Amino acid sequence: MLVAMQYFFTRKVAMTRPSNAFAIFPGGLGTMDEAFEVLTLLHTGKTSPAPVVLVDSPNGTFWTKWHSFVDDAIIAGNYIDVNDMCLVRICSSVDAAVEEIEHFFSNYESFEVRGERAYIKVKRAPSPAQLAELTAAVPRFALGTGYVLEDEHTISFGFDGRNYVNLRLVIDQLNGWT
Repeated sequence: MLVAMQYFFTRKVAMTRPSNAFAIFPGGLGTMDEAFEVLTLLHTGKTSPAPVVLVDSPNGTFWTKWHSFVDDAIIAGNYIDVNDMCLVRICSSVDAAVEEIEHFFSNYESFEVRGERAYIKVKRAPSPAQLAELTAAVPRFALGTGYVLEDEHTISFGFDGRNYVNLRLVIDQLNGWT
């Protein structure tokens, strides 16, 4: 099926809105534009949390050079924080990319915000010790009532609607227990 769009912005919205994961392969300016668009949407919470894998060949250096540029120019220039790069993973094969995407959904199922609280649905609820571990790992959301196990599949926490990088750190922590 061919879908033609008059505006590039419309194409990017159509690409990101229904996606559960993003696999990005080496490319030119359009690839860079779309990669940074996806990262910006994830960083600002304008799209649902999703894994982003930068797929290179086993001996390829495209994405490691890109990452070096981000480190040396963007992070070193204080335009973003080093933690912001937790939104991407570099993979050297399609199999590694698939594994990374599957890992992202190994425990995490969904995320939503209701009022001043966020709710994450998981396949397996954390133990009280794991909730304490989560509090230590990502203290930003532990303020107030902290992390609360609402039921066997839902964790809630205070969320100001702004820090989606720390949200990714929470998801990574939850998936680390599988």
